[in-house]
Amino acid sequence: MSAWNYWHVYNHMRNVYLSTGVAPSRDDLLDKFAELDSRQIDEGIEEFDLAIGNRKRGEAG
Repeated sequence: MSAWNYWHVYNHMRNVYLSTGVAPSRDDLLDKFAELDSRQIDEGIEEFDLAIGNRKRGEAG
């Protein structure tokens, strides 16, 4: 079992985005979290898209 999960993917994406203004690609995430199941990576990406998408539109939540 991996020490990583979708929340680590989300937090990594968030940190990179806040530092650079650009979210890492799925390929970058697959490389960084190679031991993690791709479904967990996709779930982290979805979580990031929900959070950042809402902020870009100025919505709460």
